[in-house]
Amino acid sequence: MNRHVCFYVPQHVLENIARYRALEERGDVSEIRRSIQISEAMRQSRRQSAEESLIPSVPGAHGLQPGARGPTSQQAGAPGPTSLQPGGSVAVAGVVTIPRPDTHARLIYDDHNQFNFDVDDVRNEGDPAILQENANLAYDSLGAALKFYRDLLGRDSLNNLGLNLNANVNYDVNYSTAFWDGTRMVFGNGDNVIFRDLTNDIDVAGHELTHGVTQYTAGLLYTDQPGAMNEATSDIFGACIDARVQGQDAGELNWARILSRPPWLDTYLVVTRT
Repeated sequence: MNRHVCFYVPQHVLENIARYRALEERGDVSEIRRSIQISEAMRQSRRQSAEESLIPSVPGAHGLQPGARGPTSQQAGAPGPTSLQPGGSVAVAGVVTIPRPDTHARLIYDDHNQFNFDVDDVRNEGDPAILQENANLAYDSLGAALKFYRDLLGRDSLNNLGLNLNANVNYDVNYSTAFWDGTRMVFGNGDNVIFRDLTNDIDVAGHELTHGVTQYTAGLLYTDQPGAMNEATSDIFGACIDARVQGQDAGELNWARILSRPPWLDTYLVVTRT
């Protein structure tokens, strides 16, 4: 299976923003440039992964795969008393609930604005809301996508086998997009000049997680015509998930308006009024 890295805000959009802000001398563009550089590095990794998938694997090879990680400090050792929860998950006193694999559970990580994934596990399936708003928004967005695919399409998570969903918030510094990297959902905070925090609209998670469904079903390559079909499918299902949460009927939606100016534009774009 090819590794999918699919970005919500296309690279050419970020490049145009940086170009025009520089021409208009509207301040520092270094953060936008960093978002572009990170996105390009991810794309290079995706292309390399696709090429490597054509090479037979070496029997007996071990070690962490791209995107994998070792145990966190909260999971290693025994941080406190534990209790068995419904479904077999384990609640650790003063920490988070550690869900069993393949139980369509949600795991939310705070990356503390580091250029790293899965830094601090802050809220998992069944845990109460925390003070960190964007972690709660990510948790709710993943839940909305899971519920949509379960209730309407009878699908048990992205792979239809109960895959647990991992989401990261506060990735890097003012990172101005969000993406699905084949194993996790990652949200940037935005630069608060053009984009706000990318957890603010369910459409973003719906769109990106649909790339995961495509990954486990059609397996469309993220390039050329298959890539266009991949992206269009995520646009459509992201809008459907958002509409369902808002209580809107598909037959009443103006699809041309939604797909030409999706709801997230009003949520994320920071509008300066004079």
